[in-house]
This record gives sequence, structure tokens and C-alpha cells, in this order.
Amino acid sequence: MPEAAEFADLMGQLRAGAPEAARLLHQRYNHHLITAVRRRLHQRLRTVFESQDFAQDVWKSFFTDPSRRQFADADELIRFLSGVATRKVIDAWRAAAARKRGAAQTRPLDQEPPAPQATPSQDAAAGERWHQLIHELPDPYRRALELLRGGHTH
Repeated sequence: MPEAAEFADLMGQLRAGAPEAARLLHQRYNHHLITAVRRRLHQRLRTVFESQDFAQDVWKSFFTDPSRRQFADADELIRFLSGVATRKVIDAWRAAAARKRGAAQTRPLDQEPPAPQATPSQDAAAGERWHQLIHELPDPYRRALELLRGGHTH
């Protein structure tokens, strides 16, 4: 039972504001936090974030809010840190997804959406079909359709 008493003493020192207690707490429990982050961090986010980024954010939240320093034992602290890490990873995933969706959908309201662009092979096929269609028409009709296709109006 000395481990429970040691943990309670460490938490008491932390609540009293002892910087050495904060350093010891970080040293002893950071690897649990990193493990929790790595379990939740999707492969696509690993190119954007490092596990340590999330761990630092969790520790920042932990050390800036004294009310979060009430834990019965080390397991409870580990569960708490893991839960905060999980929420932070999920929030980052949602933010990344929103940015991705927003980048694809964002445009000024007064601007028309861009017209789809045909591929070179589609342009060539359309040109061939156009010539086949107008080839059979009399000259006045063909000339009128060519003018319309060129951008002229009636």
C-alpha cells in the first residue's frame, strides 16, 4: 500500500503548488498518455500531428485547472488523462474533416460555380459528332448553328 500513499502525497504536493511534484507526475505518467494518444491517432493524422502534441495539450489542461487534481489512485489519473487525450484526438479529427469539407465547398455567394472542364478526348469526340451533325444540313442552317456555337446570339 505504500504506492497509494506515495500517490496521495504526490497529489497533495501538486495541489500545494510544488513544481517538483508536477515534474514527477509528468515523468511517471506521460508514457501512459502517449500510449493512449497513439491508440486513437488515425494514420492520416499522424502526418499532421505528433503524439507529443496531444500529450502536451492534455498536460496543459491538467495543470491549468486545479479542480482536476482530485484522484483516488494512479489508475484513476491514467483513465482521466486517457479520456482527455481521446477527446482531443477526436476533436482534431473532426476539425481536419471540417477543413477538408470546407475547402471543397467554400466560394463567394455571388460567384458562379466553375463549369466542369472536358478532357481533350471528350473535346475531340464532341467536335467529331458536331461535324457529323451539321454536315447533313443545308448551308443556311449550318452557318446559323456555327455562329451560335461561336457565341453569337439570335
